[in-house]
Amino acid sequence: MIDDSKSRQPGDAVFATFKIPYEKWQHFQHAAQLEGKTASATLVAFIEQYLSQEKTSLSSKVQTAELPSLEQLEMEIEQILEKRLRQAALPQVTGLEEKLDRLELVLRKFDERLGKVETAVSQWKSQQYQPPDLVDVEAVPVKGDRSSETRQPQPTPSEAEIGVAERTLCEQFGLNPDTLMRHARMRGLSAAEYLHQVTGWVYRDGKYYPGDR
Repeated sequence: MIDDSKSRQPGDAVFATFKIPYEKWQHFQHAAQLEGKTASATLVAFIEQYLSQEKTSLSSKVQTAELPSLEQLEMEIEQILEKRLRQAALPQVTGLEEKLDRLELVLRKFDERLGKVETAVSQWKSQQYQPPDLVDVEAVPVKGDRSSETRQPQPTPSEAEIGVAERTLCEQFGLNPDTLMRHARMRGLSAAEYLHQVTGWVYRDGKYYPGDR
């Protein structure tokens, strides 16, 4: 609203106010600061530009046409504010997208390098470790099957005392530990029960011991 409580001269300055949401006003002030201006100076410049355009438009029409109402002017100002806010936010969004693109490129290169390292480590391990010749557990007769006999390795005294792990026991008997669980489940047995039938060793406290202990 314009303070017209007392008579004014055409050249006198007046104090004008209008209502606008606080958040939009803060954003408008920030956008004006980015352009090196104040919010008041920006509004005055807008009004002068608006009146200049209106004067040019009216010169081709009726010379006595009325100026826009304050409500219309406030609506125009609010539209300008929203436009300025969108323009001020656009560079920030664009900059964020560029940063995300660069980060994605760095991550892609890092993933490629990590894949090369993993491949090199895998090749090195394959050269360092030579797995023993193993047979599938299914190929070993279960204890009690007299159709064929296999010579069972005898445990050393240290193994009999401290026990051995499941994979170690399989390798000692030339069995493939990767197929152990599958064949055990086919017979409704646990891995320990199936190994006991195949090797005669018993499972106790996380280790396997000779069956005669």
